[in-house]
Amino acid sequence: MSDYDLEMSVCELIDNSIDIWNNRGKKGKPIIDVHFNIEQQIISIVDNCGGIKESQLDSLLAPGASQNSPDDEIIGIFGVGSKRAVVALGNDIEIRSRFGSKETFSIKIDNEWLGDDRWEIPYYKVNEINKGTTEIRIHSLRFGISDGTIHSLRERLGYTYCQFIKMGCQIRINGQRLVASHFEHWAFPSGNPPRQSLFSHQIDGLGEVNFDISAGLILDRDPETENYGAYFYCNDRLICRDVKDRRVGYNVPGELGVPHPDASLCRAVIRINGPAKLMPWNSSKTDVNFDHSTIGYFRPTMMELLKHYSSLSRRLKKDWDRQVFCKTEGDVEIYDNADPEKAKTVHLPTLPRVRQSTEEKILNKNKNKIAKNPYLRGIIEGIVAADLVQKTKISAHPTVYR
Repeated sequence: MSDYDLEMSVCELIDNSIDIWNNRGKKGKPIIDVHFNIEQQIISIVDNCGGIKESQLDSLLAPGASQNSPDDEIIGIFGVGSKRAVVALGNDIEIRSRFGSKETFSIKIDNEWLGDDRWEIPYYKVNEINKGTTEIRIHSLRFGISDGTIHSLRERLGYTYCQFIKMGCQIRINGQRLVASHFEHWAFPSGNPPRQSLFSHQIDGLGEVNFDISAGLILDRDPETENYGAYFYCNDRLICRDVKDRRVGYNVPGELGVPHPDASLCRAVIRINGPAKLMPWNSSKTDVNFDHSTIGYFRPTMMELLKHYSSLSRRLKKDWDRQVFCKTEGDVEIYDNADPEKAKTVHLPTLPRVRQSTEEKILNKNKNKIAKNPYLRGIIEGIVAADLVQKTKISAHPTVYR
């Protein structure tokens, strides 16, 4: 419980609602209402995702129990998230659920129940609520809620559930519908647009995992939040962002170097979809476990892209305004490859040279005049050549070849 803050706890309960919707074949338009009563310090979460069967009510609280299958493409499989979340949020909790048009049942959790050594989970029939609805109401909060709390949570949920919102899932906070927020704010520098690599891997006896890795230079750089590095999604849910440590090649010799503002235009977005048991997340879905076997299937591609665009960011650092930030339109180059071995290599263009030759510098400074009078290019090249010959030291006894 101590590992959970308010935002993590609310996310766990939203995960649970989305999984119920997933298990029903994504039927209907799910609506998840999160309401904060600041005056009374009460949180309520209500969804219309289908409700919970009477036979599965114990899975709400019994440690390790889950109504989800680890073979499905879902979010929650550990059987601990929603349990830790409700207890972390408050001391007095009531959960009411109605599966379809069946009867409505209620479970209550308070300090007396928490202090009981037994794990018996009594439930009671109560007055009917809307069909297919689950309601969670939490009093005696452990965290104070304010307008600032709500603003911060609104921003986090917009990123975390971006893909689900795009699928038609409505998440509302105090009645206001969330807007999907994403991280693919790409720039399109000449010759180096963002790349997207798509490939799959069939893991023997366990299932197929699909990988979608995009990388490029970004337009939304924020020096204060340092919003660059690697961003990870598992089964369409944001797991972690702004990863800039040794696990993704930073501070590793020969890979990405030290995290530095010069490289802060580089971002990679990694999306992994497949059976929940093959997702490399931790149990609270707040970080990626790089010891997980699934990592090895996409890390080479991720590293190749991160290394390329980190280097590109550094090479263009003196001219970001002209070569990056104004390049707002273009196409992402997509590599859709069914062969995972071939997909590990992304065909990347040659990086621009850090230093320009004297000729290149003069030609760039005069490019507007050359565009109007093309003959000027020959004159400039002649002047540069003459200057080069004049500065070249020639041996007093040159060797003559016959």
